[in-house]
Amino acid sequence: MSPGRFGLTALAVGTGLAIALSGCALQSAGNSSFTPAPVVTESPTPTESPSDLVPSAVPTTDPVDASGSMSMYMKVTDQMSGTCQTTEDGPTIKLNDSANDFYEVIDFTILLDAEKAEVQSVAGTFKTDTEGFAWALSYDGANPVAKTSAKLSVSGDKYTVSGKIQTEQTRKGKTRTEVLPYKIVATCESSDW
Repeated sequence: MSPGRFGLTALAVGTGLAIALSGCALQSAGNSSFTPAPVVTESPTPTESPSDLVPSAVPTTDPVDASGSMSMYMKVTDQMSGTCQTTEDGPTIKLNDSANDFYEVIDFTILLDAEKAEVQSVAGTFKTDTEGFAWALSYDGANPVAKTSAKLSVSGDKYTVSGKIQTEQTRKGKTRTEVLPYKIVATCESSDW
């Protein structure tokens, strides 16, 4: 009786299985000529998050106009103008008087904490006065010089900074350092800064 169609199929399957098993036996016996094909899987393309696309930075607000005055024992100027603005450094008030009767230019920068409740620093200059003195004034809340201070009082859009500030007065190459009382009043035209 001749083998039927099912008999030939069984013979073919058995032969294929025997060849596959002999390949496994060769590999396990140390034959390095057999190299299985690598398995390739598709992975989704990674998407970039907004933080990957844009460098991190603290946004700044638009500046609002400001005016101000400054005194040390007596009034130095009541004609300062400038801006109030929150930058990457924090809430900052900048005031300037470039038409002062006594000093060539008066400049002040006041840095507040994030809540606008405390003074972080005060930096100012009086460029050469009529007697030839140039002044540098400073207060650093993180590392205050002995006896210096900066108290902040806020009423609406008016910021008053007072206390004692370190001054360096330079004339003809000689510098004298003192701690003097001061008061700066700044009025911002808006509270949105």
